[in-house]
This record gives sequence, C-alpha cells and structure tokens, in this order.
Amino acid sequence: MVRIPGLWLAALLPLACTKAPPAEMTAAPLPTPVVPVAAPVPAGATPTGAVPDHPALQQAPAAAAGQLPAGHPPIGAGDPAALAAPQAELPDGPTFTVPAAWQSIPPRPMLYKVYALPKEAGDAEAAELTVSFLGAGLPLDMNVTRWCGQFQLAAGSDCASAAKQTPVAGARHPSTLVEIVGAFLGSMGDPAGAVPKAGWKMATVAVGAPTRTWYFKMVGPRAAVERWQAEAVRMAQQVE
Repeated sequence: MVRIPGLWLAALLPLACTKAPPAEMTAAPLPTPVVPVAAPVPAGATPTGAVPDHPALQQAPAAAAGQLPAGHPPIGAGDPAALAAPQAELPDGPTFTVPAAWQSIPPRPMLYKVYALPKEAGDAEAAELTVSFLGAGLPLDMNVTRWCGQFQLAAGSDCASAAKQTPVAGARHPSTLVEIVGAFLGSMGDPAGAVPKAGWKMATVAVGAPTRTWYFKMVGPRAAVERWQAEAVRMAQQVE
C-alpha cells in the first residue's frame, strides 16, 4: 500500500479549521462613584458650604467680652492718641524735691515731668530735665544707642566711645549715669530739620526699679547741664 503525503495533509486540514477560537476576555465595568452634592441655594440665601448628611462643624467659642488670651498685650497699646499724651500720674510714682530755681512746665507726649532750668550767662536756650518711665528690665544699651542718635558726635568717635556710663552710688536700685557731648539734633517730637545745637550735653540717669525703669534726662548747653546734673542724680537716688 502506497501512502501519499498529500492525502494525509488533506485529511488533517478539516480538523484544524473546526477548532473554536479562544473567547475574548473583557473586564467588568467599575461602578461610578457617587459624590454628594449640596442642595441648590435658594435665591437671596447665603451659601454655607454644607454637604448633605455631613455632621455639623463645631465653631470655636467666641472670646468673652473684655478677655484676651494669657500673655496677650492689651489692645490699643500702640494707640497714636496714647503716644501723643503725657504719661499719667502714678499713685506709686516717686516723690522728689527739685531746686527752687527750676520751673515745672506741662509735660510733653510720653513724659512724666518736665522742668526748665535757669539759663547760664551767654546761653541762648535753657537746659531742661525730663522724667519718664518704661517697663522694667529694659536693656540700657538700647536707649544709649537711641540717645547717641540725637547727637552729632565728634569726628572719629562712635557711640561706644562717646557715651560715658558711670554707676550711681547710693541709689536704692541699679542706676547708671549716661553722659553724651556733641551737637544736639533733637529728641522725639522736636521739629524736623532743626539746626544742630553745638556744645550741648545730655546727662541721663536710668534707674532699674522692680516695676518700672525711670529716666531722669537732662539736656541743654553743656555748662548748664554740668552745673545741675548732680541734682538729676539726687532725684534718681530717691526712687523707692
């Protein structure tokens, strides 16, 4: 018997053609997420941002009237009206006597007391002594730098060399006398553009009392300040 290869191939072709193709695999569709939508806002109403079925958000309780968190500075401390007013009389303020030749004048903004001193011969202006106070524990160097800025110092000198600081003996609290000599440019509240006043001096005693820092500041022509600055020291020694 003769086998013809072509016959075997012809016999197998029908079998190959009858095999079913593999089924196509498709992924099941994912469910569409449902996003809650707020109900329409009626005309004229204010939107609140509320979401349906969402628990109500709690609001922080309002601070009681007149109360501030611990350590919060008092509101209005930087009120321009307060900065433009003289410092109020203090029931526990220092009491001191001044020379009869001194004239008490109304205090300017941010000052407690002001005294005009007698003019020295040849002086165009009188020296004066001002008394003021700030909070306790303030660094002295901060004010010394500010005071130096009120003077046109001698050429080649700076605040560190121009401001002479001397501890005050006999005071009840730590006290320092600060002396600066130069052309006076003016203090806070003086008119801008004033002509520097040559040959002037500042002698200020800073007293570090427990509740306040007191300043006895004498400014004027050098001869007048040097005549009276011992009185500024004596006043500072009376602060209790």
